[in-house]
Amino acid sequence: MKKVLMLCASGITSNAFAVKMNESAQKRGIEMNATGGSVSTLDKLVGTFDVLLVGPQSKAFLDKIKETVGDKAEVVLLDIEDFNILKIDGLVDKAMNAGKETKEEPVVQEESKAEPKQPRSMCKVLMICGSGITSNAFAVKMNESAHRRGIAMNATGGSLSSLASRVGSFDVLLVGPENKVFMDKIRETVKDSAVIVELGLSDFNILEIDALVDKAIQA
Repeated sequence: MKKVLMLCASGITSNAFAVKMNESAQKRGIEMNATGGSVSTLDKLVGTFDVLLVGPQSKAFLDKIKETVGDKAEVVLLDIEDFNILKIDGLVDKAMNAGKETKEEPVVQEESKAEPKQPRSMCKVLMICGSGITSNAFAVKMNESAHRRGIAMNATGGSLSSLASRVGSFDVLLVGPENKVFMDKIRETVKDSAVIVELGLSDFNILEIDALVDKAIQA
């Protein structure tokens, strides 16, 4: 039974992830038990887990975390893409594979590097937030990131009220966390004309704009 500790800035968040990870593991017959914790409680928990998953919010404390854990467990820093409760199976797999040196790893890296160069001539992305001003600010930064990295993508910003008039003009719709309560209405409006990506609070970070571009391109 692999014991996993999920470490986020908030114990509430890490516990929510742990519950979902245990559900995923049980559903797939994986012997794993996940619990949640925070940086402040880590030293008391050392020795009770085999793998420590560190959320991106705690990246600044990584050196301190590694020093505290020592060689008692594998420490895995999660990036923004991993930190998604809607992709919990992938998080469970990451925990189970921690410390394993697999030959497949370089292949996975090659595929992920090649992904932005897939033959989608230009990926059109619409970002909708609570405010059109906010979504436009994100769109500007996403286009700067895409241009800098040679990714064929064009992002624009919008709001929920203007969504219906824009259906058909985008390939990917990024939905900010403020609009979570309107997801049914959004899906009904967009139907199958675009891929809809619901962003979590961790995704919705203008300082991690490259990851947001990658999320849109890989949708």
